[in-house]
Amino acid sequence: MNQQDVEASYENYDSYTANLANEEIEAVSTHVKKVIRRRMHASMKSQFDSVDFMQMAWASLLSRGCASGLFQNIEHLKNYVTSVARNKVGEVYRQKFQYQKRNVGYETQLVNMDVDELEVDLTETPSAITVMREFWLKLEKLCNSRELRVITRKVEGYSNQEIAVELGVHARTVRKILSRIAATLGV
Repeated sequence: MNQQDVEASYENYDSYTANLANEEIEAVSTHVKKVIRRRMHASMKSQFDSVDFMQMAWASLLSRGCASGLFQNIEHLKNYVTSVARNKVGEVYRQKFQYQKRNVGYETQLVNMDVDELEVDLTETPSAITVMREFWLKLEKLCNSRELRVITRKVEGYSNQEIAVELGVHARTVRKILSRIAATLGV
């Protein structure tokens, strides 16, 4: 064997090992993607792709500057990257969907009391009374007497049907009056 044959065999060996490494990395990546897809919650699948988590796992591995001798074989590498990817999926799920600060499902009552037991201050403030008075004066300027009677009965808690019977009109007319007033006032 001459020098050229030796160099050619080294080049062939280097290209063979590079191809083998690429094939092994592809096999690991394919396995990791499958694991991620199985692990991802349905609510996450609309927001994330398995490739996102695979890239996070590889980035985590490469950011540590792992030496090539760190892993004993390709199975060891595959198990490591898979566990990192699983942890990333769990971490993102907890951040996005289970974090107590953002999840209303975790809210609980501080005090166990019925609504009837709560003491509510029903006295109106002077400013609230003034605002209501001004609002009523505005209604008196905008509405006729029949419309004012409808509004008064509605405020008193009457249903549309009861108001219609009292005024001798159809319930649909009462609804139209109320919707017209609401549209006029922008309510």
